[in-house]
Amino acid sequence: MSVNVDTTHIPAANSTCNIAAGMWQRAWRTPYYTGLTCPYIRSSQNCQKQGRTDLSYQKYRWVPFTCTTSRLTPLRLLRALRNKLVLVLGDSVSKNLAASIACVLHAAASDPSAAADSAAAESAAASGAGSTAGTGTGTAAVTTSAFAVQPFTIRRGSSAAEGIQLPSHGIRFASVFSKWLLAGRQMPTRKLQYRIDLDKIDQQVVDLLPLADIVVFQATNWWFWKENRWYQSGQELVTSSNADAYAIGLTTLRNFVTSSNFAGKAVVMGVSPSHYRVPGLAKGSCSTNQKLDWNQTKKVMRIQKVAEAFREVQIKVLSDSPIRYVDVLPMSSWRPDGHVARWTTPGGAPPNEKDDCLHWCEGGVTDAWLEMLYNTLLT
Repeated sequence: MSVNVDTTHIPAANSTCNIAAGMWQRAWRTPYYTGLTCPYIRSSQNCQKQGRTDLSYQKYRWVPFTCTTSRLTPLRLLRALRNKLVLVLGDSVSKNLAASIACVLHAAASDPSAAADSAAAESAAASGAGSTAGTGTGTAAVTTSAFAVQPFTIRRGSSAAEGIQLPSHGIRFASVFSKWLLAGRQMPTRKLQYRIDLDKIDQQVVDLLPLADIVVFQATNWWFWKENRWYQSGQELVTSSNADAYAIGLTTLRNFVTSSNFAGKAVVMGVSPSHYRVPGLAKGSCSTNQKLDWNQTKKVMRIQKVAEAFREVQIKVLSDSPIRYVDVLPMSSWRPDGHVARWTTPGGAPPNEKDDCLHWCEGGVTDAWLEMLYNTLLT
């Protein structure tokens, strides 16, 4: 596999670079992985393997208007994550991002440049120049010559997560499912009604956060649910909107991370839009091979008032926080073509079944999220 050499980098953290404001450009290079080469893609999100033949959704790159970002390659991701334990915690859409990370790491295993980088790392470790991972609980210096992706399990307290590791680079990666990132459970009285305690962190987050060098949070979709019931100090709380409840919950998460002496880097990924109402398509359908134009995107964003309200909460709550924020709502709103749509089953779902306009085909849009995340971690 060839690796594009790109020596450009994003400006310093105190610059005016806004990577969320930009445009999609066709990228004619071959993707680093596909649905046929990566084993870490869920079948329900592996559109190519399920039979989708129009693959243009894989071949766009997000380009900011006001600055130049570094192109993500498997080798660069290896170097950025060397001797790091990385956790992605969140809802089912966060699993999309996790698959992108796992697939790029897997692609590195067949990259000669990455293998050479592994040998250099081992040589440095053998000569006493090796490093240990971040917070004192991460990976030790490289001690193996094996350059391959391997399974591993992380455990602490009552929580556990399975993931992958690259011992050659001291990288460990896992994802954890958490609907709200806060304590929540199904109410006994109604099947689809949930109680969310806005002042209590999900125990998985409490247990696993101290182990991580990099933690990525992405969980908004279950916050939209109209049957949610909000609690604070053990009492039911009446709010004017779900976004108001989310503001309280995100503040709880922010305060927990910043007060827990977490020594790593924490990132919140922005709202991922759904496309159940797309100009020119039947309601509930996102079966298209075209990204939207500017006027269509503006219409979609006007429809997505709840998503925009959540985005405004994220910007406000995280603005003066050490937690970094990757705003993916504007860029993703252009891309109904990137959703799974009918490609949830082999040959595509029958016409009478609803399109999946929430989750994303792998690879595609979430690879652009990963490139934004990579550039955010560089600053």
